[in-house]
Amino acid sequence: MWVILSLDGVGEYHDRSRAHSGLYEELAARFYKTHRSKRTLTTTTLHTGNADQSAKLLEQWRDADILGMTFEFATPIGRAANPQLDLIGDARNKVIDDLIRLKKKYGGFMKNSVWGFEMQRPENLASWVGEKNCPTAKFSISFDSLGRRKRPCVLGSNAENPLGKKPNCSACGCHVPTVLEGVRRLDRQTLQSAFWFLN
Repeated sequence: MWVILSLDGVGEYHDRSRAHSGLYEELAARFYKTHRSKRTLTTTTLHTGNADQSAKLLEQWRDADILGMTFEFATPIGRAANPQLDLIGDARNKVIDDLIRLKKKYGGFMKNSVWGFEMQRPENLASWVGEKNCPTAKFSISFDSLGRRKRPCVLGSNAENPLGKKPNCSACGCHVPTVLEGVRRLDRQTLQSAFWFLN
């Protein structure tokens, strides 16, 4: 069994992101009691409210006996990107620069690749996003809880969904396509991380 632990920041940053006071401490306590193992990976979705939390999370969890940590950006769903909520433009590039510096410090414990971070720069998104170009939309299929296909990817909705909410691909922050593209390009860092579950 593999466990993916979602962390949106340390302490109150995670709690605010999830609108649940005390959740971070509860989650950490449960992890140390029941799930602590090399079969655990964490993932963090970054937005304007937790943009400075990556270094703090890495520092706090690096000795937690887990496989490693991944980072991605919140993708607007069914709406335009909002600079008050979403990391876009120069704000995203600044965070990416910080993440690349952290990658050099933490190495393989940080499971993202530099290649993947570069793909997520705003100026690079147009070359690969959208259902025709996105590696996730092209090479994977996602379903909702009733078995209906989601389009264009795991972040989308099924055709029968009356809300029809789709991801705003122009502000995509999902790291799954960066993994698929990194594997396709035989990027060394991506290959080292992509099959974490085989360790």
